[in-house]
Amino acid sequence: GSVRLRGGKNEFEGTVEVYLNGIWGTICGSHWDNNDATVVCRQLALGEKGTAKHIPFSGLGLIPVFWSEVRCRGDEENILLCEKDTWQDGTCPQKMAAAVTCSSSLGPVFTPIRLAGGSNAHEGRVEVYHGGQWGTVCDDQWDDADAEVVCRQLGLGGVAKAWSQAYFGEGSGPVLLDEVRCTGNELSIEQCPKSPWREHNCGHKEDAGVSCTPLTDGALRLAGGKGSHEGRLEVYHTGQWGTVCDDGWTELNTQVVCWQLGFKYGKSAGMEKEGYLEGSSGPIWLDDVICSGKETNLLQCSRREWGKHDCNHQEDVRLICHPENDSHKRSLGPPIRLMDGENKKEGRVEIFINGQWGTICDDGWSDKDAAVVCRQLGYK
Repeated sequence: GSVRLRGGKNEFEGTVEVYLNGIWGTICGSHWDNNDATVVCRQLALGEKGTAKHIPFSGLGLIPVFWSEVRCRGDEENILLCEKDTWQDGTCPQKMAAAVTCSSSLGPVFTPIRLAGGSNAHEGRVEVYHGGQWGTVCDDQWDDADAEVVCRQLGLGGVAKAWSQAYFGEGSGPVLLDEVRCTGNELSIEQCPKSPWREHNCGHKEDAGVSCTPLTDGALRLAGGKGSHEGRLEVYHTGQWGTVCDDGWTELNTQVVCWQLGFKYGKSAGMEKEGYLEGSSGPIWLDDVICSGKETNLLQCSRREWGKHDCNHQEDVRLICHPENDSHKRSLGPPIRLMDGENKKEGRVEIFINGQWGTICDDGWSDKDAAVVCRQLGYK
C-alpha cells in the first residue's frame, strides 16, 4: 500500500508506483482523474491537490500493472481505501500508466496578501508579497470593487470599503501595484487589470487600504448610487438587506448615517436624482426613525420595531454622504464633533470615548489645540 512517484522532474510529480506483496507496480491510466491524484498527493504529504497525468507504458520497462481502474472519491486517507479493479492480464486501453503532479496550495497560487495598521483584523493598509518582499498598493483607481476582491481573497465577508491616501498609515518597502481596476468578481487581486509589478508613480502617502466590516445586525450600506457614498439606505437584519422608510426622516438622521459609514456629513437626496430610479425588492425594515444627531449608530435612534411600517419602496430613504478624501479620512483617533455653533464649522468640542460623547475641559486650551481639532474634522 505504500506509494512513490518515479521519473518526474522533481519530487512533486511522476508515474505512480504502488508496493504490493513485495514488489512495486503501476496502475492503468484509464479513468485516472484528479480525485485519484489528490489521494496520492495527500498520502505522500505533497500537498492537498493533485492533477492526473498519463505516461505511456512503453517507457516504463517490465513493471507489473496492479490495478486496471481506480475510483477514488478524493477524501480517502490512502489509495488502498479507494474502489478499484484488480488487473486481469487485460490490456490497458490507451497503454497509459497513471501519473500525477502535486501542488501544495489549494486551487491557483494566489499572491499572499495581508492588512496592516488597522485597529482590528478586518481593516488596514493592503500589503502584497511579491519577489520575496512585502510592499503596498497605490490608491490610483482604487475603489470599492478592488476592496471587495481583497476582502474575498482574505476570506472576510461583510461590507467592503476602499480607503485611500494612507488612511491606515504609510507602509514601507516598495510600492508593488498601481492602477488596480478590479470588476469586483475576481477571486484574487492578481486576476484584476493593473500596472506591471513595481511600475507606479506613487509614494507611500497614497497607500491603499480596505475595511471588510463584518455583517452584523444593523450594518448599513448605500446601494444603487454611483459609489459607496450615495444611494438608497439599506440596513442589515436577520441575514437580509432591507430599506428605511422616509416618514419623519431629518437631516440629523442623515448625519448619523453618514457618520456611521465613515463620512463626515451628508444630505438627503430626492427621488428626482437620475440614477435613483431602480427600486428595491427587499423588505422595508425601519420606519419613523428620529435621531438627535448625537448617536453613533442608527439603531440608537428612536424607531418602530423591525419590519413595522406603512410605506412602499417609493418612500425609501436616499442619501448622499460627502465623499471627499478629506472628509472620508476620518481621523484615526476617537471621533470628535462640534455642537451648538452657529454653523457646522464651530462649536463646543465633544469627543466619543467608551461608547459615549463627552466634553473637554478648557484648562490649557489654546489655538494650537483648536488647529488640531479643525484639521481632524477636515477643516482649515
